Amino acid sequence: MAEYIEAVILGIIQGVTEFLPVSSSGHLAIAQFFMETSEEPLLMSILLHFATLVAVVICFRRDVIGIITEFFLCIRDLFAGKFSWKNANQHRRMMILIVIATLPLFIVLPFKDAVESVSSNIFAVGICLAVTGVLLFVSDRVSRKAHRSGEKARVSDALAIGVVQACATLPGLSRSGSTVSTALILGLEREYAVSFSFILSLPAVFGATLLQVADAVESHAEFKASYLVGMFTAFVVGIASIKLMKWLVRSDKFGKFCYYCFAVAAFAVGVGIYSMTSH
Repeated sequence: MAEYIEAVILGIIQGVTEFLPVSSSGHLAIAQFFMETSEEPLLMSILLHFATLVAVVICFRRDVIGIITEFFLCIRDLFAGKFSWKNANQHRRMMILIVIATLPLFIVLPFKDAVESVSSNIFAVGICLAVTGVLLFVSDRVSRKAHRSGEKARVSDALAIGVVQACATLPGLSRSGSTVSTALILGLEREYAVSFSFILSLPAVFGATLLQVADAVESHAEFKASYLVGMFTAFVVGIASIKLMKWLVRSDKFGKFCYYCFAVAAFAVGVGIYSMTSH
């Protein structure tokens, strides 16, 4: 029974923090530090992230279908010599920008093991949470100037957001918080910033999941029934969190999460210092 309760707790943490700007990986790292989880934390992490990936697909299904369709049509037009960036429709433009924003992640791949090792260092996780708080604080101060629509989004915008997303592979640096904040700081409209950030997460999370699956298979990870409970919890809570995130950005309350991040960061850093000095 305890492992099912643990799965529900981790599912709630993943579903809430994956989309709200507070870092799911950072909270899971803190939770696992105190709960001293479990025999297969890697496999559980994979499944929880996959559940929230499905939640994104469901909530943004029209854009996702449009982007996938435009991906294949774009390839056709390239071979036919009919491709035109100037005349690209909304979904084709977003698709191209997402491809560009995904490229910086490949720079992180050689350092994958080093990045993952950070999750066991609660002090480092706290520092990353503090950085998330700073980004949220800054974006809250400049977001009132955000006015450029998706039609005016530039390649340089996509690259900047992509670099920030690559940095957000560090546990504690919120992917959604940092990418949405960067988009707002660059002057993009609020709703477009949220849509771009969440849809951008699909190739990133899917790619990371594939890499982790290989590691899980190599380590002979065992699937447990409790993992299904965690996945379902993360999926349901994730959908609710996406809807909440949209409302927060529209109602100008997004940046207020910086205070929460600062509080959790202070707690994590304090625990980290205590842990280091007590050994």
